[in-house]
Amino acid sequence: MKARRSRLVHLVALALVGSLAALAGACSSGSVAGESAARVQSAAPTPAQLDGLPVVRILTPWGALGSGVPLADDVLITCRHCLPRGGTNRIEIDGVRRQFEVLAAGTTRDAKDDWAVIRVAPGGLPPAAPIDATRRVRDGEPVYLCGYWPGDGQRPERVDPRRVEPRAVCAVAVAVEGTRKLPADLTVFAEVGPSDIFKGMSGGPAAVWDRSSQRLVVIGIYLGAAEYEPGQAERFGRVQVIRRMPAEAVQAASKQDAELAPIAR
Repeated sequence: MKARRSRLVHLVALALVGSLAALAGACSSGSVAGESAARVQSAAPTPAQLDGLPVVRILTPWGALGSGVPLADDVLITCRHCLPRGGTNRIEIDGVRRQFEVLAAGTTRDAKDDWAVIRVAPGGLPPAAPIDATRRVRDGEPVYLCGYWPGDGQRPERVDPRRVEPRAVCAVAVAVEGTRKLPADLTVFAEVGPSDIFKGMSGGPAAVWDRSSQRLVVIGIYLGAAEYEPGQAERFGRVQVIRRMPAEAVQAASKQDAELAPIAR
């Protein structure tokens, strides 16, 4: 069964790579100023199905669902709010119970600093994602958000988190003037709908299509939705916020295992 699923994913990946450029154009077609720039695309490529761009599922001891981006065999980045708050250093990643230690993290669990790089034991994470920390997204460029989101209309608390599959959401980058908590030089804003919130995708990869390498590359992690125009009706004032990949994440991924202290088991 496992081999069959692996072969299916491989075949889907090959088919999607060839058609991704066309899908990227379809993502932003028909957008009108003042209206939703894009909607969830059922035909959008699932980054988890594409070779070299994996995402992992994170479950806290109490069952809260989140996502993460592998940086090495035993290192990943996610949102701080996807991790337990003190008292335990245990989480479940892709169905395996693991211990973790924080290698680097933001100072808060909200806004721009809601990120953490962790080392896990045992390792065995999927291959590290291709990352371009210097990439700047153009206004109107398609951005793919990937993670363990239950689906449109599904209430996360009523869904078995272990049965949730990774989904891709096709968004469109928009030029939004930053705020004190969400500065534009550290965050990317994207529109996908009037009030869409993708609970479970937090910490998952935000990727763009790189024409030169002909593949998706990760530019940051998904934080959640935020209002960016005070006084505007909520249905018109929500955007999805992407935290650009912090330098600490890239540095942590490049460190040798010998430089990292082992986790006590």
